[in-house]
Amino acid sequence: MNTKIKSKIENMLTDEFSCTLEDLNGKDTVHTVKPDTSKPHLKMLAYRNCVIICTSEGISERMQKLLKGKSRDEIFECPFVYGQTIHYVPGDGIPNRSTMPSGYRCEVLFGEEILSLRGLDGFDNSLAFDENGATSAKAVCIAREGGQDGEIIGAAGAAETSPDGVWEVGVDVREGHRNAGLATYLVSRLTEELLRRGIVPFYSASVTNVGSQMVAARCGYVPCWVDTFGTTLDGSSEYGDISLLDRNFKIRPADKEDLPRILQIYEYARKFMKETGNASQWRDSFPPERLLAEDIDAGQLYTVRDRKEGKIHGAFAFIIGEEPTYARIEGGKWLSDTQYGTLHRVAGDGNAHGIFDAIVKFVERKNSHLRVDTHADNEVMQHLIEKNGFQKCGIIYVEDGSPRIAYEKMAGEK
Repeated sequence: MNTKIKSKIENMLTDEFSCTLEDLNGKDTVHTVKPDTSKPHLKMLAYRNCVIICTSEGISERMQKLLKGKSRDEIFECPFVYGQTIHYVPGDGIPNRSTMPSGYRCEVLFGEEILSLRGLDGFDNSLAFDENGATSAKAVCIAREGGQDGEIIGAAGAAETSPDGVWEVGVDVREGHRNAGLATYLVSRLTEELLRRGIVPFYSASVTNVGSQMVAARCGYVPCWVDTFGTTLDGSSEYGDISLLDRNFKIRPADKEDLPRILQIYEYARKFMKETGNASQWRDSFPPERLLAEDIDAGQLYTVRDRKEGKIHGAFAFIIGEEPTYARIEGGKWLSDTQYGTLHRVAGDGNAHGIFDAIVKFVERKNSHLRVDTHADNEVMQHLIEKNGFQKCGIIYVEDGSPRIAYEKMAGEK
């Protein structure tokens, strides 16, 4: 890798992974924090002899504990690591262009010239247009079957990744035209054009896409770094509920079969409240079975289970949207009027510690703007709420007219 390419690639990586040039050229595993991330973020990088673990602030400490003492291979074999991609850069000098397969015509377009291809689809890796006819591609090398007006059956495209002049190259060839060397020609031709213009290209291939890796090798590209998908861990997939976020509990929506156990938990919670000086918040029947069944049907009641045994130790409701009793607040004001999620009916069975912490981590992945309220006599809950970074905002009144202390937490707060 020549000096210019190395410099530009490293500048791009320091920005993406919030690290330094010294980190990249060292031999250590370095943990960095990605600023301005409202949801949990995790992205890993293996470059030369170093490993960079870039996370959002909220999970940084847990990641450091989880990966302490692990080698590079052990880190990248962790169950929450997925989407590993190999990134290639050109070897020394401008690559030798491969021979254009017979029967095709090639054309290179830059900038606004590409807009003449609006409406073209089926080239998601190289040239994709949005609903407004715009594309991120800034350069494209297309192949037509036959003459000048022939059907476009292949394209290599490049999109700007760094304002410092680093562009990522991708390629697509339609079925029936593959394995003829067309992808290799398109990538090598586009790479040559980019290098002549002082642009540093890089090419990416999944670790499972051997064919794409072979294209990179035939075009004179060499492996430079490996990274993972930068997931937000927002709960939209199985990977949203992984051990790095909570190693003790698994949280999932409740179903009707869970109801007898949930009722036991609320019975214990009411007894605990009375014993700790809070006899009036839930009284003898709250929450009623009817309300819990409605929560289950609406998909807004959750159970907190022990990961090892699967036993339910806690329950809560989480509702995203306007809470009517929060429309009026006295003695203060809310931090923000943006969409929020509200925690309701939080309870545990007294046999597991850290349930509320786990609940807050879980719901923050669904909506980073949170609200909750509790009774003035519920000092235990007040302590847990404030410990998890909520700010006291004022007093609200629930449906029966009784007051509650209202709390709010925004993204990035501890």
